[in-house]
Amino acid sequence: MRNNGFCVLGDSFPIISIVFRCDIDALEYAQHLLSRKIMVAVFLYPAVPKNSPRVRVGMVPFITMNDVDDFINESVQYASKKFT
Repeated sequence: MRNNGFCVLGDSFPIISIVFRCDIDALEYAQHLLSRKIMVAVFLYPAVPKNSPRVRVGMVPFITMNDVDDFINESVQYASKKFT
């Protein structure tokens, strides 16, 4: 994810936070994932510091490796359109 332009927080936690620079970017990314049936949560100010909205995804026991691969692939696809 980091190699594709995402700012990812946390390496050893079951919740992955992806930080964006503005609310619109975080909301658009979350909408992209939700439209692909990938459940995420968006956190905006005042829940997080100003100018650092986050999209969080939880790695829970029932998620399969295919689910993780889908999440990464959809994120990379989004990044290739958005960040290039």
